[in-house]
Amino acid sequence: PRAYYVHCSSHLLNLAIAHSCSLPVMRNVIDTLRTMFIFFDWPKRSGLLDSITAKEHPPGSKRKPLIGLCKTRWAERHDSYGHFYTSYTYVVKALEVICAGLHKSEYDAEYTEAVWDSKTKTEANGLLTAITNFQFIVNFMALYSFLSHLEGITVGLQKSALDILEAYSKVAEVKTTYRSLRDGIDGAFASIYRQAERVA
Repeated sequence: PRAYYVHCSSHLLNLAIAHSCSLPVMRNVIDTLRTMFIFFDWPKRSGLLDSITAKEHPPGSKRKPLIGLCKTRWAERHDSYGHFYTSYTYVVKALEVICAGLHKSEYDAEYTEAVWDSKTKTEANGLLTAITNFQFIVNFMALYSFLSHLEGITVGLQKSALDILEAYSKVAEVKTTYRSLRDGIDGAFASIYRQAERVA
């Protein structure tokens, strides 16, 4: 009865990820993705996206449709981000069909010739503008890249057979990966800065 309640390591990691994703730039990306998943959660819209994906996806490879964001487990959202990453061009084309009537001869006439109401067109145009924005793409790729390294450790920290040394080793490995990513980004910005100085 005197024992202090302490969250498990996996839950603490989940809280840390949730805190980092509350940064405004990350929150905007997540909100845009959530809006997009809701938008395509309608039979007619999802049918259009499925028809585009079926025609465009390389034969023999596994199709990855969009899936919604997990509400509680932040690291597991990586699955959603992975599906969006794989389906990005298909999503863009589906939005272009809805808001601008493009690609009519390329895909299933049932969807490309469909009449879309003005509200749907407005929403599609807003989403298309949002997900093709340079800042969104850069921030999404940062989110996608960083969470991909946390997926394994989140699952690993839940195992009852995991000892403290193995857990520490897994955490140290992820920290080393993040440091190398940071150094690579710093190096890229330093190179851009030097080039800009030469031009100036």
